[in-house]
Amino acid sequence: MVSTAELKAFIKEQGTIGEEQIARRFLTTAPVIAMMCERLAAKGDVRLIATGEHCCGKDQCTGCTDVMPAQRAWRWIRKD
Repeated sequence: MVSTAELKAFIKEQGTIGEEQIARRFLTTAPVIAMMCERLAAKGDVRLIATGEHCCGKDQCTGCTDVMPAQRAWRWIRKD
């Protein structure tokens, strides 16, 4: 099981990363990562940035034509 400290350090290092990628890194499931990230978001550490079927994971849509599977991604936002 991934600890909150490990998750925070990984997202901070990556900057922005999808739940599926985080889950693979820590050998767990996306729902577990979602729950943990939602708690981090409530504390102001991360922000949910993408959920759409046509989102490439960028913070703002630039009209690209990249069609990717629906994904929730998280971005580190806490200023240390």
